[in-house]
Amino acid sequence: MFRMPCRFIIGRYHDQMKMYPSSELYTLQRQPSQNIADFLVGKGLPFRQAHEVIGKTVLYCINEGKFLLDLTLEEFMQFSPLFDENIYAVLQPEAVVNARNVYGGTATVQVKAAIERAEQALHEANEWVVKHGDAIL
Repeated sequence: MFRMPCRFIIGRYHDQMKMYPSSELYTLQRQPSQNIADFLVGKGLPFRQAHEVIGKTVLYCINEGKFLLDLTLEEFMQFSPLFDENIYAVLQPEAVVNARNVYGGTATVQVKAAIERAEQALHEANEWVVKHGDAIL
């Protein structure tokens, strides 16, 4: 009789997965430009102009070898007077992740919901295999 739960199969791969939070944080620190654009739009700057400001700011960072989080308020204000001290809260990795709170987004609640959906699908697949496994062979 065939009885190999899906959880066992997936579990073998899951145990071999490696997470690299430091590289993920590096990416988040380097690429929160959409959050900055949202910040500027929230201050009244038109969307297109906000993206132009971000493009110039990111280019400046590349040329200076800096992360966006490393810029001083004075450096930010070279690109727009709408920047204020609140920009640093927007740039925090947790804020970058949680800003996308939509279905399939990166926000913690969305990721938890996706994991729950995946676990439910895995449970249902496991139940099906247990019930119909003999017919597969």
